[in-house]
Amino acid sequence: MGIHPIIAIKKIDRYDLILLLILAGALFVRIWGLNDYYYNGDEIQFIIIAKGETLKEVWRRGLAEMHPPLMQFIRHFILMLAPDVLAQRLVSVILGMISILGFYRVGLLLRGKSLGLFCALCMAFMPVTVTTSIVVRNYALMMAFLSWGLFFFLRYQQKEKTRDLLVCSALFFLACASHFSGFFVAGACGLCEGVYQLREGRIKKLLPLCVSFIPILLLGIFFAYFYMAPGRAGPIWHKLTIDTGFYSTAFTSKLYDTLLSVYFYFTPFLYLGDVNDLPIFIACLFVSGAWFLAFYIMGLRKVYECTPRLFYLIVIIWIVGVTSSLLGFYPFGSNRHNTYFLVFFILPFGYLLDSWITEILKHSHSIEYTAVILIAVVLFTENTGYYWHYYGTEFDLKQNDYDATQEFLNNHLQPGDIIVTGRLDAYHYLLFARDAGKTPYDYFQDVPYVHQSTIWAPYDTPFKPYRGWLAFRDDLASRLPEKSVLSTARVWFVMYGWKNTEIWHLMECKTAQQYIHDFFSRDGTVVFNMSVSELREFLKDPNAWQACYADYKPIIYGIAFESVKNPNP
Repeated sequence: MGIHPIIAIKKIDRYDLILLLILAGALFVRIWGLNDYYYNGDEIQFIIIAKGETLKEVWRRGLAEMHPPLMQFIRHFILMLAPDVLAQRLVSVILGMISILGFYRVGLLLRGKSLGLFCALCMAFMPVTVTTSIVVRNYALMMAFLSWGLFFFLRYQQKEKTRDLLVCSALFFLACASHFSGFFVAGACGLCEGVYQLREGRIKKLLPLCVSFIPILLLGIFFAYFYMAPGRAGPIWHKLTIDTGFYSTAFTSKLYDTLLSVYFYFTPFLYLGDVNDLPIFIACLFVSGAWFLAFYIMGLRKVYECTPRLFYLIVIIWIVGVTSSLLGFYPFGSNRHNTYFLVFFILPFGYLLDSWITEILKHSHSIEYTAVILIAVVLFTENTGYYWHYYGTEFDLKQNDYDATQEFLNNHLQPGDIIVTGRLDAYHYLLFARDAGKTPYDYFQDVPYVHQSTIWAPYDTPFKPYRGWLAFRDDLASRLPEKSVLSTARVWFVMYGWKNTEIWHLMECKTAQQYIHDFFSRDGTVVFNMSVSELREFLKDPNAWQACYADYKPIIYGIAFESVKNPNP
C-alpha cells in the first residue's frame, strides 16, 4: 500500500520542508514576469559574442569584453537549441537555484540546518542574487561553481580528504573561468589554508594544496595576457573610465569611494528611496548602516570563537576586496560586481542569529509561519516589481516596447536612410535584429540594414581616443556628404535600452527640435530623424551645437529612461 500524502509530508524533516518552501519562493520570484523584458545593453553583446559560428570565433569576439569565455562557450550551444530570450534567462535561473543549494550546504556544514537555512534564505531573496540569476550574464554560473567549491573547501578543512581538495580546486577553476572575481575567492582560500598549514608546521600538507591550485594560477596568467596586457580590453576600458572622469586616479578619491562603498554594504535599504528628494532618507541610511555594521562586527567575533579558520578567511576576503578597489583593479560595492563576496557578508550575521533562529524553528508552527512570511515576500515583490526595478538598468527594455519601436523604425525606413546610434548600445540591438548575431559588433563598421538603409558604425568606440560630444558632431559632419546621395535620405537617431547622452542632448536642444521628424518613444526607446539637408545646415552652426551641449557630461555606464514626449509636436 502507498503512503498517504499527508503522512508522507509529516515524515519530512521540518527543516527540509522549510528549505523546500524557500526554494519554491526563490523559483517563483525569478520566473514570474521573466518573459516581459528584452535583453539589456550588456546582454545583447553577450548574445552576439556567443552567436559566433565556431568556438574560435566566440573566443575572438569575447576578447572585446572583460569577461572569461566559459559562459560564452556554454551559451553558444544553448543558443543552438533555444535562441529565445526566455530560454537564455532560464539557464541563469537554474544556476541561481544551484547556488542557493550550495550555500545551504555551506551553512549546514559550518553550524547546522539553522545556519544553512539562513544562508539559503538570503541567497534566495536578496535583490542582487535574484537579479544576477535572471539576466544573461556570467555571475550565475560563477556563483554556482563558487558555492559548491567553497563547500568542498570547508569540508576539506574539517576532514582533510584529498578528494575534497581536488573537487574544490576544480570548481574554483571553473568559477574563475566564468568570472574574474572567482580568482579572489580561490586565492583567499589557498592563501588562508597555506598560512594555516605553515603555522602548524604541516609542510607535507602544503604539497597537495599547491599542486591543486597550480591550474588556477596558470589560468590567471593566461587570462592576464589576453585581457590585461597593454592594448587589450582591460587597459582600454580602464583608460576610458579615467578619460571620461568616471574614475579618479587620486588615492584620496579612491579611498573615499572605497570606504563609502564598504559602508553601503551595510545599508540594505539603499535602493528603497530617492536620496535626492528625501534628505531624511540619507540620515536613515547612515543610521541603519551603523546598526548593521555593529551587528556584523559582533557576528565576526562569534565566527572567531566558533570557527577561527573561517574568521581568517573572511578577513582575507575583505583585505583582497578593499585592496583591489584602492589599487583601481576591481570595484568594491553592494552591486553585481561583488556577488563573490556575499556569502562572507552573510555568514557573520548567520552566526550571530544562529541560536535565535534555532529556537524559532523548534516552534510547532514554524513551517506555517515560514510559509506565511514567504508568501508575503513573494506577493510584495511581484506586486511592486521590486526586483525588476531594484537595478533599473538590468531591466530597462520591455519586449513589447522593443517590438513596437522596431516595427515603427522598419516601417519608416527608406532607401538611402542612415541610422546613427551614438556610441554603442543601439548599434548592438540593430546588428542583432539584422541577422540574429551573425555580424560581430567588435569590428565597428557600417552595416547594411532593411530597405537599403545603413547602420553607421559608432562614432566613439572604446578603441578610439576619447573626445566627447565633439567626436559625435565631427563624425556626422565628415561622413554625411559622402554617404548620402539621395535627396530624400534621412538620418535616423536611435536609442535602445540605455540613454545615449549625445543623442539625448540633440533631442532636447531647442535649436534642433525644429528639424526633428517622425518621433517615436516607449520606455527605453527613442527614435527620430532629420532630413539630410536639414542636418547639413544645422552642422554648419557651431554656436548652436555648443549651446546644445553646454551641460554635457559623458556617460559610460547604463542609465535607463522612460518614454519621452515628442519635443516637436
